[in-house]
Amino acid sequence: MKHMPSPLIDFIEGATSIRELLAPRPGYGISDYPWAKSMLGKHPLPVWQRASVWSVADKVSFIESIYLGADLGSVIINGWLDIDGKAAPFSDCLLDGQQRIGSLFDYQAGKFPVFGSYFHELTQRDQARFRNHQIGLKTCKCFDEEILKRVYDINNFAGKRHLESERAIPVTKQEDGLMDIVAQIYVPEVEFQPSQKHIEEWISFQLGLINGMSDDNPLLLEDEMTAKTLQFTR
Repeated sequence: MKHMPSPLIDFIEGATSIRELLAPRPGYGISDYPWAKSMLGKHPLPVWQRASVWSVADKVSFIESIYLGADLGSVIINGWLDIDGKAAPFSDCLLDGQQRIGSLFDYQAGKFPVFGSYFHELTQRDQARFRNHQIGLKTCKCFDEEILKRVYDINNFAGKRHLESERAIPVTKQEDGLMDIVAQIYVPEVEFQPSQKHIEEWISFQLGLINGMSDDNPLLLEDEMTAKTLQFTR
């Protein structure tokens, strides 16, 4: 009789609120986790974690899913082990969920709007609705770096991402390309940001050009496109 392998790590599955996930941990910082490359809120990140790679469009899509009631998946956080009054290496390590948690921080900080509104513009009820929303939480207690690396790779490289052609509701190439451009308009360092109305007007303007495009009516040249984009972002 053949047997399947045992789990690499035993997880305790539960849930937590966004409020708790983003809450600070007073008295702790990067100096308490010398093995970490950086901190994401109260969560230390190991050197083998990838960087923040989600675009603004990715972040907006994720936050939209919160308000629309979609499943947010689970974040994976390692437990704590005390060794002579100090945290053992990889204590509190964030194993999975960096992109999602980073998106939550950025949205709450007002770095981009969702459904046409920045977080600080929302009613207290909607802000509380966001902060009290539940997300899955898996915790473990493993301080063997090689096992943690394997778990990280399994979680991030198992399966295959959907193709755009496999969407239940197709997105046209025009809409998809324009939304990529729109995502690039949101620059946190720039004082003026486009409102949802401006974005919708800009998309309508560009779709009008595309729909009426011919040899005698080409798309805007790059400089003209830039000027029009700047007009809608001021």
